[in-house]
Amino acid sequence: MALVGWYPVEFKPFAYQLNKRGFGIHVLAEAIGASTRTVHKWVVEVRGSLKGMSGWVRKRKQRMGYSYIAPHLRGKIKLWGRLPHEHSFMVAKARECFQRLLRWLYFRDYLGGYLDLEACLRGEEPP
Repeated sequence: MALVGWYPVEFKPFAYQLNKRGFGIHVLAEAIGASTRTVHKWVVEVRGSLKGMSGWVRKRKQRMGYSYIAPHLRGKIKLWGRLPHEHSFMVAKARECFQRLLRWLYFRDYLGGYLDLEACLRGEEPP
């Protein structure tokens, strides 16, 4: 099994598919214990676009000057308006998805089976 850092290579396309299905990058990062930057790099690499993390800092121009300030640095950033129990529920669901992927990888590597990412995303267990 090849590794990307400390994670299997299959985590990249799987994280991208989960991101497409509505899981935020911060949720996926918290579920596997990675940094948000790492998961963002995985999603961008699989997506193939060149968009970086510069859009994450919401900047606005000052009225009189040309310098930019980031208004969100003054206070705490909330988790996209979600309540804490909703966030923990999504993290638990993402963690469950990654655990299922690890079971599929075990089935492929040690039991001589195959890896079916679509079945893993649908919630099916390995045969």
